[in-house]
Amino acid sequence: MKSTTFMVGRNRMDIMLKTFFLNLSHILKSKWPKFMAVLVMVLVFNCVSAQQDSTHLSQKEWYNKTLRDREIQHLKDSIALDMLHSQLQRGNSSSEQKILQAKLDSLQAKDSLSMILAKDSIDNLRANTNPVPVIFIDDTLYSIYTQLGPYAATKRVKDLELKLKHLYELPVYTPDSLMTDYHSDISLIKYKGEVIAAVTYLDAIWANKDLNLLLDEYAKRINSVVVANRENNSWNRTLERWGIALAVVLGILVAIYCVNRGFMYIVKKLIRSKSNAIRGIKINNYRIFSRAHVLSFLIQVLKVLRWIAIAIVIYAGFTFILSRFPYTHEWADSIVNWFKSPIVKGIMAFVHYLPNLLTIAFIVFVYYFLNKALFALGKEIESGKLRIKGFYPEWGLVTYKIVRFVLLVLVIVLVFPYLPGAHSDVFKGVSVFIGVLISIGSSSAISNTIAGLVITYMRPFKIGDWIKVGDSTGCVLEKNLLVTRMRTLQNEDITLPNTTILTGKTINYSESSRDPRCKGLVITVDLTIGYEVDWRVVTKLLMESAEKTDRVLAFPKPFVLQREFKNYNVSYQLNAYINEPEDMFFIHSDLLHKVMDIFHENNIEIRSPDYININETIKNE
Repeated sequence: MKSTTFMVGRNRMDIMLKTFFLNLSHILKSKWPKFMAVLVMVLVFNCVSAQQDSTHLSQKEWYNKTLRDREIQHLKDSIALDMLHSQLQRGNSSSEQKILQAKLDSLQAKDSLSMILAKDSIDNLRANTNPVPVIFIDDTLYSIYTQLGPYAATKRVKDLELKLKHLYELPVYTPDSLMTDYHSDISLIKYKGEVIAAVTYLDAIWANKDLNLLLDEYAKRINSVVVANRENNSWNRTLERWGIALAVVLGILVAIYCVNRGFMYIVKKLIRSKSNAIRGIKINNYRIFSRAHVLSFLIQVLKVLRWIAIAIVIYAGFTFILSRFPYTHEWADSIVNWFKSPIVKGIMAFVHYLPNLLTIAFIVFVYYFLNKALFALGKEIESGKLRIKGFYPEWGLVTYKIVRFVLLVLVIVLVFPYLPGAHSDVFKGVSVFIGVLISIGSSSAISNTIAGLVITYMRPFKIGDWIKVGDSTGCVLEKNLLVTRMRTLQNEDITLPNTTILTGKTINYSESSRDPRCKGLVITVDLTIGYEVDWRVVTKLLMESAEKTDRVLAFPKPFVLQREFKNYNVSYQLNAYINEPEDMFFIHSDLLHKVMDIFHENNIEIRSPDYININETIKNE
């Protein structure tokens, strides 16, 4: 009946709210100010929220009141059942016994129905009811959900904890004196006649257990907790704990002493050892680490291991000591969890990451052997053992490096999703930031790299060639994707960006000596001779000078070009073939010496374009 009245009240409230919202919509369509409409909406929502809270609270109070009423009725029924049982045992007439038995059956059926209804009410309250735990010296015995008469659950727990403390502080405690007193409505736990705890049939329903079984379980828990704590805090156990603690401290000191002695012993053995492993590390003829470096490194590693061992000994010893005392064992558990939790998390993270790690290992494995195969192929092409039509040998390793770079980028792309934290926003943000920095700072590097690739496949020169770029002439020492290095005749090392070479003019002096279509490198000597000297004589003397110069090729023959008629003289050019471009400066210098010597021997003056013979002018005057 009560439930029906409650539902009718809720329906009326819903109808009133719907009517109010309809009226409110008409108000909003009127010419009221907007702030008044907002104010009305706020008030309505506050009213609705308060109504829902009060409805929920009223429902909970109604369930609690129903349980109290059923508890009182259960008490009355229990008394009536006891009276009927006593009347049946008196041995009345059969007709009276039938009447009493019928009443007994009726009361039992009524009590069973009441129990079912009480269980339904408790199931409705279970989700919104927080139990009050009974705690005694870090041990939780059980929880109480409901009140007992005027005593709320918190009051019941507080009284029970005080009585447990009283039992714990007794001079002598006898476990067999803790007894249980069974009743159909309220059962008791007593110690030498003193009530310690009470358990009602509602407590049994909350625990989903039979009342008598629940009473026995609670009594066993109380007995075991009191006995265990009295034993743990007895003088004998306390002295035993302090003795163990002292022994552990001595053990810690002995262990630290042994660790230090062992460390010193191992260090002395290493210093005196003549093993090849401690003589240093060499690769071919280069010594990477000397014996002193290796010994220093090993000693530092041993120092770290020594401190780790000492820390483990101290940690294990003091954790064990703290765990032996009742009031500090929680500290020991906390300290253990400080170290255990990250280790366990790390191990579990590694186990969960293992499939990704295997995938990464497989990708790297494939890349490693593919890289080895490509390198071997590039070396074969560069050495000339493997020839591919249209593919020059010097392209072998360069092409290998390009393919290796592409493969490396592909490996990074494939491995990236399997890295730890690759899908986190922080990892993505850092990756984008690094990418932006690289793109901003490497614009010139990228242009030089592209220029290096173009130069490589254009093949304008090789390493060891003598070239001229701009005003610089020298021998090429190194050529990579970014720069080209060359050394001049004066042993000056010049570094040229590849973009400079690509956009400028490059002269290769060595290519003509390799190309079968060419007859060699031509060096020239420009000079001017007066009109009074026959050109045939000049040509003969120049040819003679070339023939007498060392390392000038006899075939093809040198040749002389008459370049220009000037105001006071005639310009000639001697062209001579050589096949040693690396010595072209020295051969050119020797050729100049020969020209001067031969022309002086024949009393022929070599004139510059603005040459004036001062001696002849003075003589004529």
